[in-house]
Amino acid sequence: MDNVPSRIGTYEPLIRLASGGMASLYVARHAGAGGFERLVVIKRVHSHLLGNRHFCDMFLEEARISSLIRHQNVVPVIDIAEANAELFLVLEYVESLSLAQLLAAAKEAGELLPPPVVSRILSDALGGLHAAHEALDMRGVSLDVVHRDVSPHNILVDTHGMSSLIDFGIAKAASSLAATGSGHFKGKFRYMAPEQVKQQPLDRRADVFSAGVVLYEALTGRQLFGGDDEGDTVLSVLLTEIPDPSSFAGAISRELDAVAHEALERRRDLRFATAARFREALVEACPPAPTDDVAAIVARLGGDLLAKRREALQEALVRSASRARPLRVVRPLAIALAALFAATGIATAAAVRLHRGHASPPASPSAIATTDAAPTGTAPVVVLPPLDDLGAASARAASRQAPHPRHLPPAPPAPSGDLHRKNPYAAP
Repeated sequence: MDNVPSRIGTYEPLIRLASGGMASLYVARHAGAGGFERLVVIKRVHSHLLGNRHFCDMFLEEARISSLIRHQNVVPVIDIAEANAELFLVLEYVESLSLAQLLAAAKEAGELLPPPVVSRILSDALGGLHAAHEALDMRGVSLDVVHRDVSPHNILVDTHGMSSLIDFGIAKAASSLAATGSGHFKGKFRYMAPEQVKQQPLDRRADVFSAGVVLYEALTGRQLFGGDDEGDTVLSVLLTEIPDPSSFAGAISRELDAVAHEALERRRDLRFATAARFREALVEACPPAPTDDVAAIVARLGGDLLAKRREALQEALVRSASRARPLRVVRPLAIALAALFAATGIATAAAVRLHRGHASPPASPSAIATTDAAPTGTAPVVVLPPLDDLGAASARAASRQAPHPRHLPPAPPAPSGDLHRKNPYAAP
């Protein structure tokens, strides 16, 4: 699986979920104490980006920021794991489709998402976006978060009909790479605000514009800005006239047209000032559908894709369990053998020390253990017999009584009060 480590700390990658220009996503199992386990998503930055120190620093900085955003419509970063000199972001697993996948499935089926369903998806996403814009650090200081990459690929629509934003941990770093001309941000210019493609200072209103593009495309099923290359796309963002969404879909009201145009105002002073204000206007112009209606559309349009993912996960979990089962059987046996080796080693080492200290005859070939010559002041090196001889040797050791008097004469009696007298037969 793309040379991904079989285990990353307490995480076990199972299947590849998706891959983009900057990172790949994997569903992984997180195992804890007491049989605890759950599914998570691991984001792995592509190896060709790891050498860019500036990118890695900003990537980690934004990951830490995203971990501080707490909202039901934001998928947070819950951990940063390390393996093989690589860093991995760990996020909560949400069984879902991206809005991009949902729109593609609707297009393939020859239909548009109903405006109330679009309103529900976008109102959820705007709620999470506003929470990110308002986020504070642990000292109560504003984080000044700007997502910079609000797009259908970064909005998840789950099987319960709720939507969430992802990728706060990579957006700023990706924007930095785009500014260097590296080309790794190709394809996202059509969701950028005019001030963003001009590389001007950004605030939350840039995200409002991007969310406006997403709203427009979700309502009409059409790409708003584009071109043959990045230069054409930038010119389109700056200059292309924006027709009413209702000109492509009759079910769209004039009020909804007005909301889309205000979100897409190129002069940011005339745009919605906050994502919350955008959300309020959207809900008023087109009341959102219940989440059950959204869940039904996800199941109908994306059911096959979700079923294949579930099947792949089940197969991966079965393989994982089959690999773990022999370990559970072998581990107690290994512990028992280790204890036996330790006990035998201690007994034989003591016998060797006694024989060395009193010039006992050379050990016969049938002795339980032998020792290599060791420097003065160091413990003898104990060489254990083969495992097959261990049972017989242990039996002989157990049946053997005290050493023969010819080799061990009786010790002189010690004064009854001297508890610290040295054993006269201990090795010098």
